[in-house]
Amino acid sequence: MEVEMKTVWAVWIGLVLLFWVGPAAAQTTKCKTDAQCKASGGVCTDGTCQCAGGKVECNGKCRDLTRDPGHCGACGTRCTSQDNTFVKGNTCSAGTCVFACKKGFGDCTDKAGCETDLDSEENCGGCGLVCGAGKKCNRGACACSGGKTDCGGVCLDLQGDDANCGACGNTCEGGKSCQKGRCKCPSGQEDCSGVCRDLNKDPASCGSCANDCASHANAGSSSTCKSGKCAYSCDPQWGDCGGTKGCETSLVTDSDCGACGVTCKGGKTCDGGTCACPAGQTDCNGTCKTLDGDAFNCGACGNACKGGMVCQSGGCACPSGSDDCDGVCKDLAKDADNCGQCGSDCSRHPHVAKGDRCQAGTCAYGCDPGWGDCSGSPGCETDLTTTNDCGACGVTCSGGMVCGKGKCECPSGQSDCSGVCYDLDKDDTNCGVCGRVCKGGKVCEQGRCGCPEGQSDCDGTCKNLDDDAENCGKCAKACRGGKLCASGDCQCAKDETECAGVCKNLQQDPDNCGTCGKLCAADEHVASSGSRCGRGLCEYLCESEWGDCQGDKAGCETPVNTEADCGACGITCTGGKTCQSNSCQCKANETDCSGTCRDLAYDSDHCGACGSECQPGFQCEEGGCVMSAYIYVHEGSFGMGSPAGEIGRTSSENAFDVRITRSFLLKGSEVNQAEWTLLMGNNPSLHQGDELPVENVSWYDALAYCNALSASESFTQCYDLSGCSGTPGAGNYTCRSSMALLAGCTGYRLPTEAEWEYAARAGASSATPAGDLATTGCEEDKNLRSIAWYCGNAGSETHPSRKKAPNEWGFFDTHGNVSEWVWDGLGAYPVGTVDDPVATSEGAGRVFRGGSWMTSAEHVRSASRGYGAPNMTSGAVGLRPARTYTK
Repeated sequence: MEVEMKTVWAVWIGLVLLFWVGPAAAQTTKCKTDAQCKASGGVCTDGTCQCAGGKVECNGKCRDLTRDPGHCGACGTRCTSQDNTFVKGNTCSAGTCVFACKKGFGDCTDKAGCETDLDSEENCGGCGLVCGAGKKCNRGACACSGGKTDCGGVCLDLQGDDANCGACGNTCEGGKSCQKGRCKCPSGQEDCSGVCRDLNKDPASCGSCANDCASHANAGSSSTCKSGKCAYSCDPQWGDCGGTKGCETSLVTDSDCGACGVTCKGGKTCDGGTCACPAGQTDCNGTCKTLDGDAFNCGACGNACKGGMVCQSGGCACPSGSDDCDGVCKDLAKDADNCGQCGSDCSRHPHVAKGDRCQAGTCAYGCDPGWGDCSGSPGCETDLTTTNDCGACGVTCSGGMVCGKGKCECPSGQSDCSGVCYDLDKDDTNCGVCGRVCKGGKVCEQGRCGCPEGQSDCDGTCKNLDDDAENCGKCAKACRGGKLCASGDCQCAKDETECAGVCKNLQQDPDNCGTCGKLCAADEHVASSGSRCGRGLCEYLCESEWGDCQGDKAGCETPVNTEADCGACGITCTGGKTCQSNSCQCKANETDCSGTCRDLAYDSDHCGACGSECQPGFQCEEGGCVMSAYIYVHEGSFGMGSPAGEIGRTSSENAFDVRITRSFLLKGSEVNQAEWTLLMGNNPSLHQGDELPVENVSWYDALAYCNALSASESFTQCYDLSGCSGTPGAGNYTCRSSMALLAGCTGYRLPTEAEWEYAARAGASSATPAGDLATTGCEEDKNLRSIAWYCGNAGSETHPSRKKAPNEWGFFDTHGNVSEWVWDGLGAYPVGTVDDPVATSEGAGRVFRGGSWMTSAEHVRSASRGYGAPNMTSGAVGLRPARTYTK
């Protein structure tokens, strides 16, 4: 008989239409008729070739994963065996590879094929069929060995087994044991009607099987067998008290109790041959006493009740209306020496003002001033000038207050501001008076908001007059003419000199060459448009904004108004500076911070002043660090994608260099359900909760939310949704397949893939901002657990935003919790260095990033890419809007 075994290949199936981009990413083919889709086996739907009838696209072909042995259960899963020696055949059924094995072999391991010999003790005739103790496998069947017999599945020796003697189930009884397959009596005993008897000792068969000694015994006597002969004695509780032959006297009477002539006295009776007191009484020196109520034997013999006590239920106790005070009964309702409780002397309690009478168990007295009775015990024991009992029992002073003269008040030097004590001389939030908050960088000193030492108040904001170019030496004194502020004085740069109020480089300025006012004039003997100043000396030069940078005087081939040659050959503008009026300068709203241009109004690394960094979770607005929903991200460069050695990476993540050329704002956390509901009027989420991230929204829903948010804040909308139908968030909202970002929009939009990864990495090149991964699955990862909710710690649900640590730029939940839609369509990454890349703005597949509560660790990496149809919804996908930064 052939054994057919099945090998189940594990196929992880996520939410409908939810894919992670890998080497076999889907390809989309545009079409107009079904004939154009014949090569893939698909049909033309909405202008693209798509698989139908439950089939799935595998490497450009539509495959039935339930029956295709080349793609069984998943694309690329082939029903092949590592060893085909014992395989008779294989098929794919319901997405599972099924192997037919040759006789005597089976598929009993995770390996594909018929690798298991079914003639072994571990797999005897079938997978996992183990032969029990004492059995061996013989031609696929378990059999007993060593001369033993199988009795109900257990191998037994029928020659010596008392329960299976000579045959299965034959039990030896009557004291017999199994000897050589037969039930026999032990040595020294005889078989008497099926029961083994010792004829020397057994009174029922004494000397012979039929001799029963009991049949010959008198009343009140018992018989025994000794050496095969019967012997007789009196039974217990019987005796020979009359002198006649026999056991005629009962020994359980009051006159003969236990022995002849023993008489019970003192109220005792004979109980089973012993003189004893009746139930409920005790023998006290030979006389029976009731210890429950005997005042002289209360609870125990000789225990007499004293001090007016009576015996109740075996214990000495005071009568009703009195209590035991050191062995003497007292009326606690009236006794002034024991008022309410024993020892409570009304005349001896502390801080008692007057009176010592006991009324209904309470001393009639008053307390001294500042004292009270707060514990419930007699006396005025509580000091009413403490913070826990201030002026009255239980009145507690809080908010830093202390108790003074029975009233809660602030300590000396502090004031009461709505129940909390503050030092109005020093507190920045209550400076001079309650509620006055020091702003503009000011601190509270002696009750007045003022600037810290070394700074001055300039129109409500503290400024360092030593180095502030707009407030140099004094407020509103701005350095002009290219001067910098140093030590409170407007000065020219080290390599410049002041000429008529304007800083000039005497090494290069033709109007001030070598000294102020020295003008270089053109020489008529040189074919040029004039002269120039070089190293403080007048030289001939080319026409304005041109130079001879190749060393050829006859040709002025190089423009010198570019960042590479600004004002002169070889002078390069760096750090974000541009060439303006032939000199490298920052933009009007930016400041030079150590050679790099920074917008001090919105740069979180240089907020209000160079080097003044905002903490994670805060951003810079108008020169101050504030917690805000949207975080300013400065333009810059980074490495996008993943290196070849990063665990969990796919071929779609090829590394390349990116330049982000425009600053932007990105939401610090994912849009939560309260924010969505307030703006859109519904809540599509599968996991409900105001603080939970909104999910189950499509890419089209996300565009609609961005437009609605733009309109609510009077920004220009970024998407034309005029061709859309349905209700955003209702599961039926859809738009045309081709979408474009409207030119000149100032409102909210989805970030590009590059913008999202730039912000998510926050300067880190590792797999996550917290470091590289140790696992690709759902095991706990020490670097992920502090920043991300994923399948290793989320517990199959989303979580409120901002519960995990932010990255270095202050963004929460960029990794895990829910994935986030971005603008890009699915497309291959470019190579080289690219400015502001977008994979593609069209296509049926739209990208989401960051991984979610349901994904494994490999999909929570900064470089991991996921995608789905633009109308797809999932309980694991939400959004995080961005906005292009404008001054």
